[in-house]
Amino acid sequence: MDCPFCAEEIKEHALACGHCGRDISFLVFREMRRQLDEALARVDTLETTVRSLITHMESNPGAPEVRTHRDNLWVTAISSVAWLGLPIVLLVFVHWMTVSVFDLDTRILRVASLLIPLPFGLRRFQSIVSTLWAAIFISVVSVIGMLASTSVVDHVSVLPEGRFEWSETIQYTLGIGLAYLVGSLISWRWLSRKSSVKSTGEIATELAAVLVRNSPSPNENHSMTRHRIETVAGWINTVMIILTAIGAVVGALGKFWPTS
Repeated sequence: MDCPFCAEEIKEHALACGHCGRDISFLVFREMRRQLDEALARVDTLETTVRSLITHMESNPGAPEVRTHRDNLWVTAISSVAWLGLPIVLLVFVHWMTVSVFDLDTRILRVASLLIPLPFGLRRFQSIVSTLWAAIFISVVSVIGMLASTSVVDHVSVLPEGRFEWSETIQYTLGIGLAYLVGSLISWRWLSRKSSVKSTGEIATELAAVLVRNSPSPNENHSMTRHRIETVAGWINTVMIILTAIGAVVGALGKFWPTS
C-alpha cells in the first residue's frame, strides 16, 4: 500500500506514513470495512444456500425416507440371498467331505440333510408362498450341487443314472425341502405364542377360521371366536410340524429302514 500524500510504500496496518508523517488511519479503516463487506457478502450467500436447501427438503419430505427405504430393501435382499445360500454351501460341503474325501457312511449325509436346513427355516419369509419357494430353491440347488461335486470327483454324469439313483436324488430333495419347512413352521408356532398380533395370511390361520366359523358356539362374541381361531390354528400348525417332520425323516432316511 502506498501513501496517498507522498506516494511512498508504507507497511500494512500502519496508522501514519513513515516518510512524510501524515495520518493515514482512515486507509486502515477503509481496508477493514472492505474486508467486512466481503465477509457479510459470503454470509448472505451461505444463508441463501441454506434457505434453498430447506425449501427443497420441505417440498420433498419423502426423499430421505425413500432413500432409507431403498437402503433397507438392499440390506433385506442381501440378507435373504445369504440366508438362502449358506445352507446350500454347507450341504454341498458336507456331501463332498462325506462322500469324496472320507468315504463315510451315507447315513451321516442323510442326517446332515435334515439338520442343516432346519435352523435356516427359522428365519421365515413374509408369506407362505415365499417360504415354499425358498424350500424348493434350497433343496433343488443343494442336490444339483451334490450331483455336480460327484460328477467332478468321480468323472461320471451329472444326471442320475437308473431308477435307484433317481430315487436317491428325489429323497434328498424332499428331505432337505421338508426339513426347511419344519423350521419355518416351528418359527411361526413360536411367534404366534409370543406375539399378540396374529398373521391372517397363514394357511393354518385361514383353515382354522373356516373350521371355527362353520361350527359356531352359542353366545360366542368376536373376542371368543378369535381366541378359538388362534387355538385351533396352533393345533393345526403343530400337526403340520409333526407331519412335515415325518415326511422329512422318511424322505431322508427311508431307504435305511428294514423292509419285510
